[in-house]
Amino acid sequence: MMRGLTVAFVLIAGSAQAGTPLRPLQLEATRTAAAATTARNAQIALHDATLARFVETAPAVEALRQAQDMPANEKTLATAMDQLARVKAAYDAASNRERAGMIASVQAEAAARAARQALTDAVNTWSAEGEALEHAAQRAGSGEVARTARENTACLDQDCSPVSAREHSALVLMGAVGPVFDAKDWPDEAAREMTLLAPSAAATPRLRGLRDAREAATKASQQATTAASTARANFEAPLPNWQARLYGLLESYFHPPKETSVPDAARAFLDFDANVRANAEANRSATQAADAAKAAVTTTEARLNEAVDAFADMGRATRRAALLAGRGNLLRADGTAICLAERCAATSGVEAAAFVVIGAAAPGAELKFANLIEQTPDRGWVFKPPR
Repeated sequence: MMRGLTVAFVLIAGSAQAGTPLRPLQLEATRTAAAATTARNAQIALHDATLARFVETAPAVEALRQAQDMPANEKTLATAMDQLARVKAAYDAASNRERAGMIASVQAEAAARAARQALTDAVNTWSAEGEALEHAAQRAGSGEVARTARENTACLDQDCSPVSAREHSALVLMGAVGPVFDAKDWPDEAAREMTLLAPSAAATPRLRGLRDAREAATKASQQATTAASTARANFEAPLPNWQARLYGLLESYFHPPKETSVPDAARAFLDFDANVRANAEANRSATQAADAAKAAVTTTEARLNEAVDAFADMGRATRRAALLAGRGNLLRADGTAICLAERCAATSGVEAAAFVVIGAAAPGAELKFANLIEQTPDRGWVFKPPR
């Protein structure tokens, strides 16, 4: 009962305490992320609908353009005016729906962020007592790096804190290193502090490369978003005047007499309408570019997160494998189960590979995990870095 209340509190307050179950938080993060995606897609659809309503004025505007110099053709002019009045009403209704959708999207995004944060806090709390590789993966996921080759510290910008030699070694071998880090200065004995990864990994900073790619994509996305915001503002700014001119045109036609004649009002509206349509096209192009740039950020962020998660999984799997091996368990030669005497329990993936890495596997089991492990020159086994 208390654990359920704790989970409920976490979902509301967005923080995690020791013992908080992760599954409800995962489900909530998944649910709210899906809701946010649905709301965001709905908002995009509503915005597209608004623009579509604007685009739908084109036939009526063209009809008006053809009829403006033919005041005697009252039927043609009346048809154009009726079409403009109908699409204007549809445009107003779509604009109202878009505003409501924007509010719903903002609220859904806020809920998703809170759920994601609650899940992250809980994961960090459960992982607080992990081994050096798992701890180092957590630090790397938060942006911390090994700034120098010999100083056992983990740094976030200018804020550094001491870490163990093994955790520092893990950061180096994962490639969570700063831009001034030089692997040539890393002492040979440091590699022995972390035997789960190949010493040669220090020469190829995996996480730094992924983080650099993410930062480059983020910068490009920010620039594209700024450009899209400018294009949207340029498009939206004249819309009130466009509406006003359209109202003036409709008024001059449906409620004569007016000081401005229908042809004059039509010409004024058409001249202004051409500029608004050019802005609409620029807004569409800029929005597409911004969406593509955001997708690139998502891709690079996912690659970085997947790599960090994979390193953390290696640490967790090693902890469990070491615990079971200490009780006498051995990975079976077919690589599908761990056995203690005649009692066996199924296993697979990283956990099974961890038994090979720590040397608690029957001969031949290593052949099953070529995608997860590699052999060192001294004929030991280490985890392969994630791709």
